[in-house]
Amino acid sequence: MASNAVYSFTYTWDVGKAAASTVSVPGLYPQGHSTPAPATPHGGEGDWYKGYTVDVAGTYQTGQVIPTEHGSYKIDAVQTYAYDLEATHGAPYAQKAVYVQTYHDGATNSDYQPYHWNQYLAGDPKAQSGHAGLGSEQDYVKVPGATPAQDQYHNFGAGGDYTYGGAKPDAKYTFTYHDLNSNAYYKGWVVDDADLYAPGQRVENTGKGWYIIDTETATPYSTGWHPEPKDHGYDNGYVHITEYHAANGQTYGEASLYSYAKGEGWASGYDGLGSETDYYQSAGTWHNFANHGDLV
Repeated sequence: MASNAVYSFTYTWDVGKAAASTVSVPGLYPQGHSTPAPATPHGGEGDWYKGYTVDVAGTYQTGQVIPTEHGSYKIDAVQTYAYDLEATHGAPYAQKAVYVQTYHDGATNSDYQPYHWNQYLAGDPKAQSGHAGLGSEQDYVKVPGATPAQDQYHNFGAGGDYTYGGAKPDAKYTFTYHDLNSNAYYKGWVVDDADLYAPGQRVENTGKGWYIIDTETATPYSTGWHPEPKDHGYDNGYVHITEYHAANGQTYGEASLYSYAKGEGWASGYDGLGSETDYYQSAGTWHNFANHGDLV
């Protein structure tokens, strides 16, 4: 369906909810990650960020409040159009693109311009904060006055799961997904909470197949200040399929996959294992092989 509306929003972080809530809201990232919040909050009371997302008309209404595990979104304004924004304006208006324009730190009463918004203003049309609607946004602020070229960015976003001044550790998991009814499988990697999985663990998926966790390693952007992020490659919940092995024995590498062809910042899925959907290219045609984790 065409993207024909722009929704301005403010996300406000709630220290009370972050300390006690274990509920994730259906339809908002991170689905399936309803784990107890840590004793130390991710950020401070009074933190918020503003931006906009592109989607189908009627998705949200002006004034609507959308609760999340750590706070809430409020839809500040809605602008609808009588044409397909992506078809007319290209990648910057892709459906479910999210842009964060300002991050406010309550403790210092300071505003920051996020990394990806800076990249967008500099002319990068694919520098969105997120690609899968509200809750998928993950961005970075730069430490004030930093002079070294390294360790000067901190992540925030994901519906309050990350907030400037603190972040929970992540891990990179490589995996193999096996189809229940054939010898087809695909391989890839996902970034998610540290110790969520263990090497060798079997993870079931909707009764149609299963994952085997092959390895677990620390991510370069786990906690604290870190180098320039470059893209969304290590955002929490992002799933990257790297190769598909069809039942007929044909193998399709990363360069043959749609998520790879979309360019930096894109992935096969954005909500952890089971969210990935991807396509392989053969004879100039795209063929769907993974749909929300299941092989098709």
